[in-house]
Amino acid sequence: MKQTKHKTKKPSQKPDKKKLDKDCLDLWSDVVIARDHVCRNCHSDYRKSGHHLRVKQHQSTRFDPENGICLCWSCHFLQKVQPERFHDMVIDIIGQKEYDRLKAKSMIEVHYKIPDLLEIKEHLKSILKEG
Repeated sequence: MKQTKHKTKKPSQKPDKKKLDKDCLDLWSDVVIARDHVCRNCHSDYRKSGHHLRVKQHQSTRFDPENGICLCWSCHFLQKVQPERFHDMVIDIIGQKEYDRLKAKSMIEVHYKIPDLLEIKEHLKSILKEG
C-alpha cells in the first residue's frame, strides 16, 4: 500500500491592522506628493511631505487624497509654531468652500476593518500607478 504525504497548510495569517493602517498612510502621503509635486504654499521641492488638512484622527477623510496637500518641511513646521497663521495659509491655498466641505466630510463616523484597509491600500496603489 502506497503512503501519501499530505501537505499541511499553514494557517493563513490575518493581516496586521496597525501595519495596514500605516501602509495606507504612507501610500496616502505618496499620492498627495505625486499629485502636487511641490509645496502648495511656497512651491519648494525640498523635504516634501503630505499634510492632512483635517486631522488624520477623522477616519472618514484619513486616506482621502483630497484631504491632503504637499508641504515642504518649513511650511509644515509653521503648523507647530503658528497654528492660526498655518490655518489661514491652508484656507488661502484650498479656499474656504473646500475646507468647509472637507470639514463636513470629516465628521462622518467611520470604523475601518481589515478588508476596508486592504481595499483602500489597493486603491491608493492604483492612483500612484496612474500618476
